[in-house]
Amino acid sequence: MWPFPNRVRNRCYQFNRRRYSLAEVQVSQGNFPLIHGLVRDETWQFKTNKNTLTAWIDITPQLKYWDCWPWPSRLTLKYTLKTNRARIDYTVANFAKTELGFGFALHPLFKNAQSLKVPAKYVMESDKDLLPTGKLFKANLNQLTPVKELNLDHVFTGLTGNQQINFNNGIRLTIKTSPDFTHCVVYTGEKEKFTCVESQTCSTDAHNLDSQGFIKEAHLIRVKPGGVHHGWLKYQIS
Repeated sequence: MWPFPNRVRNRCYQFNRRRYSLAEVQVSQGNFPLIHGLVRDETWQFKTNKNTLTAWIDITPQLKYWDCWPWPSRLTLKYTLKTNRARIDYTVANFAKTELGFGFALHPLFKNAQSLKVPAKYVMESDKDLLPTGKLFKANLNQLTPVKELNLDHVFTGLTGNQQINFNNGIRLTIKTSPDFTHCVVYTGEKEKFTCVESQTCSTDAHNLDSQGFIKEAHLIRVKPGGVHHGWLKYQIS
């Protein structure tokens, strides 16, 4: 999910004192603010090499949602598969003449999750549209907790350790990330079908929270003209 993980309030956002509309973005499911990024159904270029796959997309005026995020740039994903783990590296290169701001996230769906933990100091307050208000509460998901006891669609932040999911078949999944992944969304609303533990570099609705002064809570990543930002995640089973 890039450059807007999850939801955006009123389908519009502010960045560097300018307002941008997302009214034209189409999403098949979810409530009105749900965006889930702009590149999930676009055509990517890719190449493979043994146990790696590298894919990239150039943001140009030819993309259908260019007006929603008009910064010439490139998002590159590199997937590396080893015996018991997968690593995903992402890189954002800014080709524009002005600063850009983004958030990046992955949205895996895990079946048959038995318990999970997300070591974090805080959980973000959200409104009826599941949008963060900027207010933080103490989190309580630091120990393994049965998924059947959870009813969550929440953003956790102040992460203090690796996320962990235990499955019914005895497999344990550990999620490790680079320091720029400061947030994690946990969704258990359809636990009979799947559970989501979504690593994010920012809060949901990060651009708007940032413009309202919630700089740390939003953790919007900014890249100067000609600049590059890189991060990574690892999914390891044991």
